[in-house]
Formats: sequence, structure tokens, C-alpha cells
Amino acid sequence: MKKLFKITGIIILVIVIAILLIPFAFKGKISNAILAKANESVNAEISYGSYRLSILKSFPDFNASFNDVAVVGLGDFEGDTLLAFNELTVQVDIRSVFGGGSVVIQSLHLYKTLLQLIQNEAGAVNWAISKTGIPVANEKEAETGKTPLKLQLSEIEITDFDFIYNSEKYNYLFSVLNAEGYMSGIMSGMTTLLNIEASTPSINFGYDSVRYIDNGKLNLVTQLEADLDKYKFSFDAGKTRVNDLPVSINGGFSMPGDSMIFDVIFDVPEIDMLQLLSVVPNAFQKYLNEVEADGQVTFNGKVNGVYYEDIYPQMDIDLKVNNGTIKYPGLPETLLLNELLAGIKKPEGVLDLLTLGVEKMDMQMADNPFSMQAMFGTLLSDPFIDVDLNGLIDLGTLNKVIPMGDTKMTGMLKADAQMKGNYSSLKNNDFSTFISSGNVELNDFNFQNSAVPQGVWLETASMVLLDQNLKLKRVKGNIGQSDFSVDGTLSNVATWLFAGDELNGDMQLQSRYLNLNEFLKHYTPDEKPEKEDYIKTDSVSRENILLTLPEKMHLSFDARINRLLLDKMDITGFEGRLLLHDQQLELLGLQMQLIGGTMKMDGTLIADGRENPALNARIDIAGFDLPTAYQQLSIVQKYMPFAAKSQGRFSTKLKIESPLNREMKTMLSDLSASGIFSTEDVRLLNTNIFDKLKNVIKTSRFRNVGVDDFTTNFAIKNGNLEITPLNTKIAEQPVQLSGIYNMGGTIDFRVDAQVEKDVLSDEIQKIIAYIPGHQKVTIVDVGFNVKGDAKKPDVVVDNDKIKRQVLNQVKGSSREEIEDAAKKLLQELFK
Repeated sequence: MKKLFKITGIIILVIVIAILLIPFAFKGKISNAILAKANESVNAEISYGSYRLSILKSFPDFNASFNDVAVVGLGDFEGDTLLAFNELTVQVDIRSVFGGGSVVIQSLHLYKTLLQLIQNEAGAVNWAISKTGIPVANEKEAETGKTPLKLQLSEIEITDFDFIYNSEKYNYLFSVLNAEGYMSGIMSGMTTLLNIEASTPSINFGYDSVRYIDNGKLNLVTQLEADLDKYKFSFDAGKTRVNDLPVSINGGFSMPGDSMIFDVIFDVPEIDMLQLLSVVPNAFQKYLNEVEADGQVTFNGKVNGVYYEDIYPQMDIDLKVNNGTIKYPGLPETLLLNELLAGIKKPEGVLDLLTLGVEKMDMQMADNPFSMQAMFGTLLSDPFIDVDLNGLIDLGTLNKVIPMGDTKMTGMLKADAQMKGNYSSLKNNDFSTFISSGNVELNDFNFQNSAVPQGVWLETASMVLLDQNLKLKRVKGNIGQSDFSVDGTLSNVATWLFAGDELNGDMQLQSRYLNLNEFLKHYTPDEKPEKEDYIKTDSVSRENILLTLPEKMHLSFDARINRLLLDKMDITGFEGRLLLHDQQLELLGLQMQLIGGTMKMDGTLIADGRENPALNARIDIAGFDLPTAYQQLSIVQKYMPFAAKSQGRFSTKLKIESPLNREMKTMLSDLSASGIFSTEDVRLLNTNIFDKLKNVIKTSRFRNVGVDDFTTNFAIKNGNLEITPLNTKIAEQPVQLSGIYNMGGTIDFRVDAQVEKDVLSDEIQKIIAYIPGHQKVTIVDVGFNVKGDAKKPDVVVDNDKIKRQVLNQVKGSSREEIEDAAKKLLQELFK
């Protein structure tokens, strides 16, 4: 740490001296030489944008500044900024520069500064940049008694200073942002006395993705005595405030060699409960607006001893509260914190010796007693936990003590749980040394708010924790219109909670009626999630949440549901197995009755945070009713529009792959499917789909017609339904059909039919009458292409096919038949 202070100071000192020694005529050459020399001395890249020298506005003193200075790492930290500032300005006594003695700097101003310390996962640090060590006076100078260059500084001002310490190895982040500081005094030689005023609106500390300090405020007014020869610093109590909490700090620290020795005592004098609550992170301060608080509070501590490499000083920090009260405005009851004893303890030595503890917490909420004891130790090597919870809470009385917003809640909660032991025992499943037990009972529980407007009611719920297992017994209730009953066992509960291991479970779900539409209607598909900062994350609405399945869970559900509503589908006899693992939900052996038929399904739903969950499934449908399927399934509406005016059934076996939208429906534009499709007893009722063929057939014959059963292969890809040639009969007329139907509403079909002559239009029959031997023609082969807009397609008759039939008929006719046909044609031409 001492080297860090020296290196940072030397970098700034080199820049200052460069400013002072640059003559106007040669400033470019000299500054570049100094910059090159500085870069040779460190494993980093030092650069600057521009600099200015002025003597007019501060005559007779120099006023000099450097802009856009940066020290950027190399090697493992290439591109990472160690130190940067937009502007460094100094005012220098010109006589001291050329006098050969101490250089007198009247003031130094640093604007928009960043000091960023990084430790990577391997433990390397970005501030270890020195190649040659810290320069000192050489032996010759010491022998002759020659005094090296000294600085005298009377004023330092720092504006918009950011300090960031990021340890990727230990996964914690500390930052001080937008700090302001002002120091005055005579900094001459190696001893100095400074008056310091500093403040910051944002102190932050996070560990393992949890933000423990969030935008904490600090105001500091103190006097610092520094002996730079011995690197010893001491300060008086001054006036310090953390958020709105006054803190008295005395003592100091010294840095002999590479170690630091602390002797610091802090105390919070005359503190009350309201001031203690002021240190709560800003994200939660909104819950404390206008709160009334009282009680006896003692908060003090000390830090003394050596900090060197992995050795940390002794810490002894205590927080005590007696007869504490918290009362929210407008609420009738007061939260009583009868006694709280908490603290941080650590003897001098490795950080693993630190313990966090709540020796006792005894509180009461509207006549609901609750107590807790907790202690955490050896957090780095083998975390130890000792927690004891006990309480009986009437949930219906909480709204008398705590603001509940629009939440309504009633019920009785009884909890009695204990957990004690080391993480290593958990990992080894050694429950002879790790104690884990407890009971939680919830009876007649009701919950409702704007996020769950349908409400939740639990008739009863019992959870028993024993070792690694959590048994759910008699979990029975309703969510809105839906009823449910859940039983089962969760295992690895403790290691999942405290060690991040996988949670395993085997559950059984039964329901007489489950209406999933009550849950899905709270998601609006038109809104997209916005990027939220740390504070606003809790306020993200449900409408903006994508479905993401949880990580590190391996849970199986055997489900049996008598009736299930999903969108427009009314499903009965639902049963099957659901398996959750690796953010995937496997559907195993699902079967159900719906749309007048049955469906069996196996597949996988993947929801791992991707923009749209993905469904891969194998589906076997038997006997779905066509018009009902049109009403309830968007895929039928898109690809089988004739089903709207039809009767009959269809069956299909298919494989399907599709992303899902926010309503958990397939996205047809990206759907891929293939399989077999068959029909049963299909009739087309009052349909107009044949109207475009009125020049070919008598459409009146096709208003209410039967379609013979058929089976065909199909595929859906890139929004196109591709049908392989299928053979059937429509109104007893043999038909072969193939082609492509696009979800955009365009078609490209080929139709070949063997049509009875009297089914053909009058125009075509008149033409046939001129064919020799037309009396023998009873069946006509007709072919045509149907293309374009599915609602108004273009129909093109295959004339070549008709010509071939005419020629064949002529070839097979007698002379008398040909002469008779020619006579009729001439008569028609010369009427």
C-alpha cells in the first residue's frame, strides 16, 4: 500500500516538475523527453493531451496546467486506466523555481480525476507498475549533505474525484464517486499540518453481486498531521458525518516499510434510532420517510494493529440498541426493538478470523414476538454459520406496524428453525457436525396486491426442514379461481441457500381447476424491458419481465389436473411429468383432452434468459374438431382458413421448433415444423373458396361438399406451409393438390382434377360440344394454378392439358363424327 501512495505521488510529481521546467522555446522537445523517460520507468503508458503556461493572470507567478493526462496499464491490464484527470493546474512562485531551494507551489487543483485499482482473478494488481523501484537521494548526495529538490504547497483543491477498487479475485467492489476535497496548510519538507474538508455523495460497497453500501454520503472536516519522512499520519476528531450520522474518529496510521500500522478509535456520540436509520442505503430510504424512531443506541469500535500482505489489524466494532421503537406515520402500532446486540470481531491476523454476529435480537410487532441469533465466521476458508430463528406472527396485524401499500395479507405464521455448522460439512453431507432443522407452519393465509390481483389463499402449508431435506406437507389452497395441492420433498436445501449448489426436488401437483389465463394476462407483449440501474431494479413491472427459468434447480413435478384453461383452450384430463433442470423445462408423457380430441406431447422449453424462450416438441394429435381448432389455435387460423366454415376432424403427428412470445405463444414467422396430417369426415360448409374457379366449374355444386379422408406429409419453414401431393375427392371429384401457403397470406398451388362433364361450367361444356365424339366424353381432366393473395388469387387454367385431350379425342373419332362437329362449328360461326 505504501508503494501505491508513492507511485501515485511520483507520477503526479513528474508531471508537475515537467510543467515547471519547460522553457517556452523548447517545451515540446523537453516535455516529450520527460514523458519518454517516465514511460521507461513504469510498466504502463503515460500520456497527455495538451498543456498551457501563463504568467499574465497570476503575475509574477507561473500558472500552468496539463489536460487529459492518463496512466493506462499494459500486459494483463492493457487498456485499463490506473490514473486519469482532465486537468491539473498549479500556481508556482517564479522566484522559487530559479532560486535553487524549495519550489513553492501556491495552489494545486485536480479536476475530474479517476484512480482505479484492479485486482484480477489471478491476484495480480494494476498498480504494480514500477520497474526500478522508488527513487531516493543517491549516496553521493547523502555524503555531501546536498539537499534534494523540495516542494512547499499551501493549498490543494480536488473536484469530481472518483476512486474505484475492484477485486475480481474476491468478487467485491468499493467506490467513492464525485468526491470534492480542499486542503490548506504549509506542506514544507517532510512534516506538514493540513486542514481538510472533503465530501462525497456516493460511497458504495458490493460483494458477490450484493450491494451492502449504496450511495452512502460522507462529510469530513478534520486536521491531519503528516510526517512524510516516517510516513506517519494522525488526525483529530473533527466533524465527520456518514449520511446523517455524526462520527468521532481519533488516532492515525503509519507506514514503516511496506506495512501499515493502525491505531484508530471511532465513536458515534449521542446517537438515536433515527440517526442510526440514516445509514440505511438510499434504495431503502423511501421506506423510512417520516418515520418516528427512538431508543438507546451505542455504536463504537476500534482498529489497531498491522496490515501487511495477508495480515489485517484487530477490529472490534459494537452496535447496541435498547428499548428501540419505530413508528410509521398514520399507523396505530409501534415496532419494538427490545434489544439488539451485534458486532464485528477479529483479532490481528488473516481476514479469515473475522466474525459477524447478532448475539441477540428481540423484537415485537403488534404483539407478535420474534427473536433471532446469528453468527458467521471463517468466511474465506470454510464458512461457519450459526442461526436460530423463532417467532409467531399474526400476518393480519403487520399492516398496523409496517406500511404495506396495496398489499392485503392475513394468516398465522409460526417459525422455529436452527442451522449450525461449517460449509465443508454441508458439501460432504456430514450432518453429524452440521445441524439443520426447523418447522414453518402457515394457516389460513391470504395475500393480494396489484401484482397478484387474483389473490392467493392457503388453507394450510407445513414445511419441515431436517438436515438437507425440506418436506412440504399439506400445502393446499387457491390462486384466484385455481385450486392446487402440493406435496413433495426438496433436497440440498442448505447447500443451495448458502453454497449455491443445485436444489433437487420431487413434487406432486394436483388440481381440480387451473386457470392459467389469470397469470398470463398480466404480461403485455407490446412492451420491451428497459435497462434499469441498481436502485430501480426493484420497481420493474411484471409486464417487462421475460420468462426465465431458475438456475441450479433439478425439480420434477408429477401433475394431475382435472380441468385446465390456457388462452381459449379448455383442457381436461391433463397429466404428465414436468422436469426442470439447466433452465429447461422438459415435458414428459403429457396427455390431455381438448378441442374434441386428444393430444400427447413430449418436448423441452428453454428459457435461459434469451430474448424469446424456445420450444422443441413432439406432438401427437388425434381427432381435433376443425372449426373449434380454428377458433382456438392461431396456427390453424393462418394455415387452414377453410376450417372456419367446415366440419370434421383432423389428426397430426409433428415435430415443432419455435420461439415463444411474451404470451407464451408460438411465433409463426420463426416456426419450423414437419409431420403427417390426416382428415376424417370433413365437409366444407357454405364456403366461397371455389369462387375463383367459376370459369372452370359450377361453383354452386361446391357450397356444401364432402372431402374424402386423406393423409399427407407437410412442412412449415420460414413462414411457408409446404404440402406434398395429396389425393382426395371433393364432391366426389378426384383431386390432387400440392403447393405452398405463406403466413403472409399468399398461395402457390397446383390442382389437378378429374371432373364430371356436367360439373364443368357452361362455357367449357359449350366448347366441348364442338369436339368430335363429345358424346362419349364423361370425365374431363382439368388442371389449373392458383397463385397470389389467398383471398383474391389468380386462377390460370392449364390450356395445354385441355388441348392434349382435344387432340386425343379427335384422333379417336370417326369421319362422320368429325364432319358433324365441323358442321356445328360452321353453323355457330355464321349465325
